[in-house]
Amino acid sequence: MRPNDKPSWSDFQLQKNKTVFSAGSKFSGVKFKQYDVYRDSSFDRKFVNYMPQISYQYNFKQRESLRLSYNGNNDQPTLEQIQPIPNNQNPLNTILGNPNLDPSFKNSFRGNYYSYKVLSNQYFSVNGSYNFTLDPIISNVVTNERGQSISQFVNLKNKAATSYYLNSNFGKTIKAIDMSAGIGLSASKNLNYNYINTKLNQTKNSTYSLNLNLSKNKEKSIILMLASDLLTTFLMQVSTKIVIVMVGGLMEISGPVYNCLSN
Repeated sequence: MRPNDKPSWSDFQLQKNKTVFSAGSKFSGVKFKQYDVYRDSSFDRKFVNYMPQISYQYNFKQRESLRLSYNGNNDQPTLEQIQPIPNNQNPLNTILGNPNLDPSFKNSFRGNYYSYKVLSNQYFSVNGSYNFTLDPIISNVVTNERGQSISQFVNLKNKAATSYYLNSNFGKTIKAIDMSAGIGLSASKNLNYNYINTKLNQTKNSTYSLNLNLSKNKEKSIILMLASDLLTTFLMQVSTKIVIVMVGGLMEISGPVYNCLSN
């Protein structure tokens, strides 16, 4: 694989008062070329990459801002997915190329808000992202009664592979106990697809987490760690400069859901 043309950019930027806005796009050509020595044949494919991007930022104050952005990009099929090199080492697994594969297109949306107050040492942040891929390239595996499998990559039409991530943090100094306290929450989820014996399967992975922390400056050095069976960890660390007490929890749910969709 090699670029066929030099990337071409178009860009626009506007900055006024507290607002910064920019938009642009990038185009580039990609060319696949493979020569089969045994069959004395060559294979060529050409694609055009399109990468739009938009960004918006608003600065409320010196330490408070909001940023939103969008990015899009093509995900090209690999040469192995289009025309794999024959491999006879595993007769139970045959991989077929798909010369009709099209590039998928990933859309990414991101957002971030952040504020900080110096006098109270208070901070608050929220950031997240949402992604969806159109015409995703997924695996298609057919296994017969003898255990022989034939694999091929295909484009999935009318459905999108999706994912999201969300994280929030808040903290401040508590004068009554002369310590800084904070809390953090996060969540993420991924949704993907694949074919098994002509059935479209859906796989979901979700993760959720909670974190609490307390901190205070000290001069002594001691380390204490305790853990429970409920995925909750208590950690106290006193170094030459800082003492940290953390309480955190993590829960993860993952696994495939088979034969949940019809072909």
